[in-house]
Amino acid sequence: MSFRATTHNFLRLIAAGAAICAAALVVLVISADGDVAQVQADLFDLHPVSVVEHGDFGRVMEESGLQPRRYDYNGNEIKFAVGDSDLEPRALLEIYQKRLNRAGINTEVYLEPIYAAGGLGPATLRGQGALTEERLRGATAMVDGEV
Repeated sequence: MSFRATTHNFLRLIAAGAAICAAALVVLVISADGDVAQVQADLFDLHPVSVVEHGDFGRVMEESGLQPRRYDYNGNEIKFAVGDSDLEPRALLEIYQKRLNRAGINTEVYLEPIYAAGGLGPATLRGQGALTEERLRGATAMVDGEV
């Protein structure tokens, strides 16, 4: 292939690339302003009202000496509280589970962690730290809005 033919082909490739870029630029400039149109949506929830309407979580935290704070997560209000304690984690877990159960937030006291040490990885599949009946009840309750 001669130098002239190679140069001619190279220029044709540049022209084709420039034409593609120009077409893309025209599409971007002429397209709509990028606003998202308002839409209507019907939402359906299968959670029982008793699970959703308990506002007692804040009261449980206040009775524990903590100040519940509100956090807006995509329009959903979430309450949380932070504090320090000298108690062992297991003892603290038992205290709060009993309080949440008395307040009607939890249907029972959950003292078994949902996940075994190491989570639900290969060790669980080999039977180490398997998902026991109590862990399964706790996991199901958590999905239903319990703590």
